[in-house]
Amino acid sequence: MKKTLLSLTLLLTSSIIANAQWTTNGTVTSTTNSVGISTTAPISRFQVNSTVNKFSVGSAFYQGLNYGTSYVGFNAARTTLTSSTDWTIDGDGYHNGGGVIYADIYGNIYLSPLGSTGTGSRTLTDLEVKNSIALRVGADGTVYAKKIMVSTTTFPDYVFKKDYRLLSLSEVKAYIDQHQHLPEIPSEQDIVKDGLNLAEMNKLLMKEVEELTLYLIDSEKRASLQQQQINELKDKMTALAEK
Repeated sequence: MKKTLLSLTLLLTSSIIANAQWTTNGTVTSTTNSVGISTTAPISRFQVNSTVNKFSVGSAFYQGLNYGTSYVGFNAARTTLTSSTDWTIDGDGYHNGGGVIYADIYGNIYLSPLGSTGTGSRTLTDLEVKNSIALRVGADGTVYAKKIMVSTTTFPDYVFKKDYRLLSLSEVKAYIDQHQHLPEIPSEQDIVKDGLNLAEMNKLLMKEVEELTLYLIDSEKRASLQQQQINELKDKMTALAEK
């Protein structure tokens, strides 16, 4: 263990001497330069490794990023120069994708996946990174996304099977009168207490839509039959009147 700690200390010391000027004040050691681990030329303020394996942390402050505070980059490193807006995303000869997570001064958090566009390295501007945002968590807790896919193993198409028992409307009314919510749908108290399961609620809502469709189909059949009976009565009344 002591040998391991000594080796790590020597490694870090060599990196410190080679890449940055450090100062010590009491128990605090600091530097105003960039720090790199497993890299001799870090692009960002703090960078581990290089090329497609790099993990970086740095400043996101610039107009193009809506005046971000700081970022974490995955194969995406932003230059430390505040006047520049260049990001470096490396390629491995096959792909050149990466990703960025950053926050702005308003308290919003952004997730920006950078999909692969080729095989070689590329540079992006702040605006290009901003335009790639796929998920935003607002300071008020609201989540914004371009598209959300929820996985599920079942879906309520069983409602249309012949052996499905559809409750009569009188049964539904009796249930509502007693519980003040639809059958199988969580109550207001349950949702306020436990939250809303999006996948489960969407399935339940679709089940309600399919049941409503069956009610409408049945209602149309009844209306058609009633209209047929009315027409027959009219014909009989007309025939009687002509005698």
